[in-house]
Amino acid sequence: MRFRQVLSSVAVAATIAAGSHSVALAQITTEDQVKARLESQGYKDVRDIKFGPEGITLKATKDGRDQSLTMDSSGKVIERR
Repeated sequence: MRFRQVLSSVAVAATIAAGSHSVALAQITTEDQVKARLESQGYKDVRDIKFGPEGITLKATKDGRDQSLTMDSSGKVIERR
C-alpha cells in the first residue's frame, strides 16, 4: 500500500520502456515487478528495494559490479555513485 502512496507523489503517468512494451510506472506495484523490470535490462541480484519520494532505490549487480540504482518517476534507471 505504501508504494501506491509514493506513486501519487511522483509522476504516475510516466512510462517505462521495456523492450517493445511500454509499462506505466503505476503498474509496478510489487518488488517482484521491480526485479523483473531490472532483470530485463541485464541486472542480477536485485535487492534492498525501497520506495521513496524520489522514486525506487535499490541495489543490483550488472557486469559483475554491484551498483546502487534509482528508478525515477519517468521510469529511467539511474546509477548512483
